Amino acid sequence: MNLRKIIKILALVPMTAFALQLSPVSEIKALQSYTNWGNADVVVVLQSTSGVCKGYWFNKDDAGYQSNLSMLIAAYQANTKLQLHGHEEISSKWAGSATHFCKLYSVTYSR
Repeated sequence: MNLRKIIKILALVPMTAFALQLSPVSEIKALQSYTNWGNADVVVVLQSTSGVCKGYWFNKDDAGYQSNLSMLIAAYQANTKLQLHGHEEISSKWAGSATHFCKLYSVTYSR
C-alpha cells in the first residue's frame, strides 16, 4: 500500500486524543455531591493540585460512579492519600465551575 492511500485512510478515521492528568498524591480537601446539578454530579478537590486540573468531577452517567464514590468517601473519612486521573481536555471541563475541574477517569490508592 502506498503512502497516499495510507494518508487518505487515516484522514477518514476520527482520531481523538485523550489527555489524562495524574494528580499529586494527596488527601481530599472537599467532596461535594449535587442532587440537581448535571446528573447527580460529584466534585472532588484535593489538598494539593498541579497542572490543569484544580478539581475532578463525575456523575451517574459514568459506569464507575458507585465504586468511585465509595472509594472517595472511604478515603475522605480515613484521611487516606490517593491519586486521581482526570481528562484535562476543555470538552471534559465541569460546567459548574469557572476553574478547570477535570472529568474523573480513575481513583488510585497506593502504599
